[in-house]
Amino acid sequence: MINIKTCLLFLLFICLAASLDKSFERRVAALRNLLESDDDDLQESDPDRRHNEYETHRSRNAINSNRRNFLKNIEDELDEDEDEQNLESRVSSNSQTNSSGYVIILQNYAAMNTRLRVLYSDPQCQAHLIEGDTLMTHQTDSITVPPNARNIQVTVQKDIFANNWRDVHTVSMNSSKLCLRILGVTVSSKIHPCE
Repeated sequence: MINIKTCLLFLLFICLAASLDKSFERRVAALRNLLESDDDDLQESDPDRRHNEYETHRSRNAINSNRRNFLKNIEDELDEDEDEQNLESRVSSNSQTNSSGYVIILQNYAAMNTRLRVLYSDPQCQAHLIEGDTLMTHQTDSITVPPNARNIQVTVQKDIFANNWRDVHTVSMNSSKLCLRILGVTVSSKIHPCE
């Protein structure tokens, strides 16, 4: 009985191989005919091909133009406030007293997701970490740190890709209020004080 099943399976395999071989030979012949015809015949046989190539080329040009305009706008925003060394002094002069604690504000004007991380210690020297929400472009978030906090380190992070966070800038807080604005794109971003 096993021999009959094996023979039938073998015959089925041979029939399948023969049909595949015939369809393969037809495809090879069709490809050979296409290769032998010149390019003009191919373009005439497909009238939509030139139109599709034109549309694709036009779409690529539009995308490149939009990308250039977007990057130019980002660069213009970066050039407006390029003085990053005055960040600490401008932040301390911009401070306001707040009896409920230290307030840290992040304004995201960058073309990427960002977030705030605040590391501080309490009077018993225990470290605490507060992470802000993920901010998309043109969103603002604030974090309030308790008034008895010491050694406050504020870190602005950017999302490189799929929640892969990298530090952009770390600032030591020396006043009761800190407002930071992030500008740029993923590969080139800068931190400035809020206006």
